[in-house]
Amino acid sequence: MSEQQQFDVVVIGAGPAGYHAAIRAAQLGMKVACVDAALGKDGSLSHARAVSRYAELRPDPAFAKPLADVLRLPDFSGHDHADLATEIEAMTNRELWSNYVNRPLRELFLARALLACGDHEGVATAILRRYTGDVRGYYARFARYALRNFDH
Repeated sequence: MSEQQQFDVVVIGAGPAGYHAAIRAAQLGMKVACVDAALGKDGSLSHARAVSRYAELRPDPAFAKPLADVLRLPDFSGHDHADLATEIEAMTNRELWSNYVNRPLRELFLARALLACGDHEGVATAILRRYTGDVRGYYARFARYALRNFDH
């Protein structure tokens, strides 16, 4: 059985109003949970991209821990492919093309936002360093750029 967690605020829906409410509550020091079907295992990207862009454009240390917590959730990290065998396995056994493409992008966008906000416990740096060795060159270049150009 999973451990129960206590939150000050639970935001239902991660659309424009939901992510704004979640970020504002985090800025005020509250422990926030954001629940949205698109944040689940379907590999969705749009809400994560919106949250990450907001955090990058308005970097705030209050965003760092919530972003790190999201990146620690099951299925939100570990989508890098360091060897060709892993890449071939993923390409041939993927359920949906969008999951194959969007999950690594979601992880990279959130990691870059976390890096901009203060990189709580080095989570973003660890993720981005893993991606620098990704066999998909565009993800590796993205990670190197983020590590080189964002404060951490």
